Amino acid sequence: MLHDQPYRLTSDDLLFAIYARRNGIVDAAAMTEAREAFFGQSQACLRTSPLAKRYGWGIHYDADGRIAIYGVETRAYRDFLARADLKQVSAMRNRGK
Repeated sequence: MLHDQPYRLTSDDLLFAIYARRNGIVDAAAMTEAREAFFGQSQACLRTSPLAKRYGWGIHYDADGRIAIYGVETRAYRDFLARADLKQVSAMRNRGK
């Protein structure tokens, strides 16, 4: 969803799309209702995602809040690290550590 279509989704869009896919929600009316219910509860941010914590992807937000992912081995990732104008935030650690 992210790798092939960078900067198409916001983090909220991604989180809900994953939830909808896992729960088989495809009907537009059900989708709207499910989205309201989903975000009616507190949701973890992408900093807690295994994408960053376990699999080594960097998550970049554009000025409009849309996201893209970059592998830590890529030049783009290193270029983002070198930019002083970007706020860099580490993935969240597990509580047990």
